[in-house]
Amino acid sequence: MRVSDTLIQIVFKDSQGYVMTTSKGPRLHQATDAQLANTFKRSQNDFQVKWRNLKLDLKMENRLQIVETQFKELNSAMDKLTQKLQFQDKTLEKQVDEDEMWISLLKDRFTSVEINLFYSYVSEMLCCLHSRVRVKLPDLAGGLPTLASVMRHKGKNQKIRLVWEAVLEMLGLQEGDVLALCTFFIIHCSEAQYYPANQRQKYTSDISTMITKVVKNQILQESLLCAVQVVENGRTQRDPKKKVTLVQK
Repeated sequence: MRVSDTLIQIVFKDSQGYVMTTSKGPRLHQATDAQLANTFKRSQNDFQVKWRNLKLDLKMENRLQIVETQFKELNSAMDKLTQKLQFQDKTLEKQVDEDEMWISLLKDRFTSVEINLFYSYVSEMLCCLHSRVRVKLPDLAGGLPTLASVMRHKGKNQKIRLVWEAVLEMLGLQEGDVLALCTFFIIHCSEAQYYPANQRQKYTSDISTMITKVVKNQILQESLLCAVQVVENGRTQRDPKKKVTLVQK
């Protein structure tokens, strides 16, 4: 047999004994146990290094996923906190404006006739607002006996709120106007006397000019002018021949 045709045996040692593999080629010296052990040890070390690297990669990927999840949670919490702070800021700003309005109204000094005239227009305007809302909500009218009940329920009932907003727009009013007029009504209702339309004409032929001259609070002044416009427009619709002065806000 020629040397080139000799089968060379390479032996690998494991825990079960010797595992033999053969290949065709030139004859080599038989590997010693020490060489085989070194070869196995190097292979084992390479495997352990690769395994450690793989575990490190997996740990890093898991950490990145955890960090990404935490970032999303923090970002969501920050958005909620920002919205809450913005809402609180608007609420505080609104409260400050209301406090300033109350203080200003309490400081204003009107004559009894002026109070009665303003009170009469405010009363009619608030009644008009209330009745128009009730007309548009026949199925809920029984549960809305007062304007206060409408204002209380509009924050919880979308249907009432939409009708409320539609009526305000139709009358040319804003929420701030209603708030100012309600504030005036609360302050003066115990002392004021209602003047019907014919009696009001005896005291002044131009209520708008009176309001502009004597009412210093700008918010109340504009709201009273709106109230006059709503009332006089209503009178014009009932009696088209009646000439009235309309006030533009």
